[in-house]
Amino acid sequence: MRIKELREQAGWSQKVLGEKLGVAQNAVSNWERGTRSPDSKTLGKIADLFGVTVDYLLERTSVPIDASAHSAGRVYRAISRGARRLNDKQQQQLLDMARVLFREAFPEEEE
Repeated sequence: MRIKELREQAGWSQKVLGEKLGVAQNAVSNWERGTRSPDSKTLGKIADLFGVTVDYLLERTSVPIDASAHSAGRVYRAISRGARRLNDKQQQQLLDMARVLFREAFPEEEE
């Protein structure tokens, strides 16, 4: 598991990580030494805290983030930030363009 590596990169002590997760420092120590493992809910919390996937945390992959989800999130944030500044007509045009793009990308799916 990469908990120790990620914790040290963040500059946190075991106590600080434990506080952020609502667990005792000795639980973090046990995870890092491999004598115990966090439950699945805690694994998710740890991954979210460090901005990595559970698979990366468990050393199942060397890629820390899900690139497709990261990219989709980036697109969503850019569109939502920009859309707030558009007037009603421009927002409708943006929506129409998105529908055309999705129809081209996924012709088998109907709205």
